[in-house]
Amino acid sequence: MPNSKWNDELILKDALACQQELTNTYNLASNETAGNNGLRSDLLHILMEEHELQSAMFNWARKKGWIEDAPASAQQIEATLSKYNQAEFKLH
Repeated sequence: MPNSKWNDELILKDALACQQELTNTYNLASNETAGNNGLRSDLLHILMEEHELQSAMFNWARKKGWIEDAPASAQQIEATLSKYNQAEFKLH
């Protein structure tokens, strides 16, 4: 039977995935409350706090060597630019 205990790396990666969902949800909620300035302001404040927490967790995981963030190659950059340039062209 495999060991089912969660180690620190798995817990942190799960927490990072949760933070991504939280920031997506708060972002959507703030967009949907554009007419209510008080509520929108509160949601944007929470959104910023969630981004700061996510950034701290990401940096800690990177420091531990659990996340690698290698620079993109020139080919990857060109492919991404091409993708977004095509999308921008379709919008106009």
